[in-house]
Amino acid sequence: MANKSRTEIRNQIYLYFPQVNQSSKLTQVNDAIDLAVEEISHRHNFRCFRATTPDSANLTEGSYYLDLASFTTMGGASGYFKDVLAMFWTRAGTEDYCSIKFMDDRKFHNTFGYVDYASRTRGKPTYYTRLADRFLFNCHADETISIRCWYQKYHAPFTADTGAGGLHLFASKDNQLAFMAIVHTALAELKKSMDTLEFPQEMMLVEQKAEYYIQRLIERDVDIQNEDISIGWGERTERRYIEDAYSWV
Repeated sequence: MANKSRTEIRNQIYLYFPQVNQSSKLTQVNDAIDLAVEEISHRHNFRCFRATTPDSANLTEGSYYLDLASFTTMGGASGYFKDVLAMFWTRAGTEDYCSIKFMDDRKFHNTFGYVDYASRTRGKPTYYTRLADRFLFNCHADETISIRCWYQKYHAPFTADTGAGGLHLFASKDNQLAFMAIVHTALAELKKSMDTLEFPQEMMLVEQKAEYYIQRLIERDVDIQNEDISIGWGERTERRYIEDAYSWV
C-alpha cells in the first residue's frame, strides 16, 4: 500500500479542524503540511532520507574551500541537503583516499587560524568546518582532488495532492505513524496562526500529541531488531548490553 497523500493528510486535518476547510485557507494548510514534514525531518536523521549515492566536487590545487553549489545533488534545488554524514578526499584515477573529519567552526578557527593566507603550507585536508553553505578545509590543496560526501536530506515539500509528488516520503513501514505525526504537527501550527476560539476544545493538547507521534517515529527508526551495531568500544546486540566493556583495550 502506498504512503498517505497530501489529500489524505488535509482531509484528516479537516476532520479535526473543519474551520480551515475552505478555499481561502488552502495555501495556509498546504504550507503547514510542508512545515510539518520539514520540522519532523529536522528532528532526526531518518535513514529513509539518507542519500543512497555520494556526491563529489573538485577542490582545485591551491584552494581551501568549496561551496555547496559546487556539488551536483547536494547543492541542487531538488537535493534538500541537510548535512554531511561522511566526507573524504580522493585522487582521480587511483584508490587513494582519506576521511576528512568535521570540526566545530570556533575550534576550527582557533586551531587553523588564517587558513585563507595565500602562502599557507599545502597538503591534503584532514578537517573541515561549515559556514553557511561553504565548507572550509584546514589547508590549501597541494593538487586537484575530489571531495566525496555521503549526506543526509530533509523531507522534500509536496508538489502535488496525489501521485508521486503527493505522497509522504517516510518509510512505508511507518506510513500510518508518519501520517499522524504530520497531521498533528500541521494542526499545532494552524492552532498558532488561527483564532484560539475557533480551535476545537478537544484538540487543545495537539502539541503534546504531535510530540508523541514524532518521538515514536524516531524510536522506530533508531530501533534495529536483531542487528549487531558497532559503537566504537563494544557491540550492541539483540540482548541490548555490552558484552565486554574492556574489549577496546
